[in-house]
Amino acid sequence: GLYQAQGKLAEAESYFKQSLAIRLKKLAPSHPDVVSLQNNLVALYIAQSRYSEAEQLLKDVIDTVRKNNGNIQQLINLLENYASLLQSTNRNQEAEKVINEYLTLICSLPDQKQFSQRLADLQRNYCRAYSASGKL
Repeated sequence: GLYQAQGKLAEAESYFKQSLAIRLKKLAPSHPDVVSLQNNLVALYIAQSRYSEAEQLLKDVIDTVRKNNGNIQQLINLLENYASLLQSTNRNQEAEKVINEYLTLICSLPDQKQFSQRLADLQRNYCRAYSASGKL
């Protein structure tokens, strides 16, 4: 958001939390708008190096989307972000498992063409995680 782009991270966090509270009064926790806001809050935590908070929120959102059979593309995005977070904190073996999971999801979709660039990115991420975990 604008606050985040301007480096006003505390204001951005306040805005995301207020927006989230408002949306949760009217929408289900697995609604795409709620999930998107939570994902933005995760990105903000990562920008502030608040990795444990980012990870906990990300895990909670992933669980919510899974339990409620949420949007598969959002689940793929969340898993991709989670793998990236794990890699950035040098937890490459865990990242490898998450990468495998979202690769399986992408491959299960009837129209994979929309994911061609992401599959290429995934291949690079997988190679990085695989290499960093000492398997190459």
